[in-house]
Amino acid sequence: MPPFDLDRLQTQDEKEWDAFFRFFETRLYHFARRYAELIIDETAQDIVQETLLTAYEEICRKKNPLKEGGRYLSTWVFGICKNRCRDYVKVQRARQQKNEELQEDDILTLHPSAPTGADADQLHRIQGLDDCLECLPAGELRALVLECLGVYPNDAVEALIDSLEKTSPPLKAVLLLRYIVGLKYREIATTLDISLEAVKGRLYDAIPPFRQRMKKLYANEEIIGG
Repeated sequence: MPPFDLDRLQTQDEKEWDAFFRFFETRLYHFARRYAELIIDETAQDIVQETLLTAYEEICRKKNPLKEGGRYLSTWVFGICKNRCRDYVKVQRARQQKNEELQEDDILTLHPSAPTGADADQLHRIQGLDDCLECLPAGELRALVLECLGVYPNDAVEALIDSLEKTSPPLKAVLLLRYIVGLKYREIATTLDISLEAVKGRLYDAIPPFRQRMKKLYANEEIIGG
């Protein structure tokens, strides 16, 4: 459960706003940075601020599309962030296209790689993904991982699934939450209802073999946990 009360948040309680902000800030930041190379550190921070302020205003006006008492809150907030990222990249690419017409000498610096991620329906069609997500509690948490995976190209998701195939469910869950969603150790402990020491222990056991499998798939490139 998130560390804030939605009902009190809707009354503009300052403490609940602080808890709401802290709960989403890091995860949204990592999501924005992974969305596209155009989104640098400062831009990602701005997108996070805009996302959370928009979500907060909608919650306080009680006009947000939440269901079942906020069960899908995270999915909705990440959707706002995804839209902000998409709009920013669209504007920047339009500006770059104009710059290309004016400064042909700089053309090599004006072609960042495009986000090629898939939407949730496309991801579900990737063989083995649903089985991979069974390590997580059903519902919002799986939807959140899908949102974060959506910024990666299909071949990267397939490589991830292959690398996690022989990983036990408890270790697989902490890897997904740490390196795909971007949760901190304590947030993982709260999310999975385990101790902080258990999180550290599982990551200690999971990272070395997972890193080796990913290196083999990506020609010995350092992918995770470096």
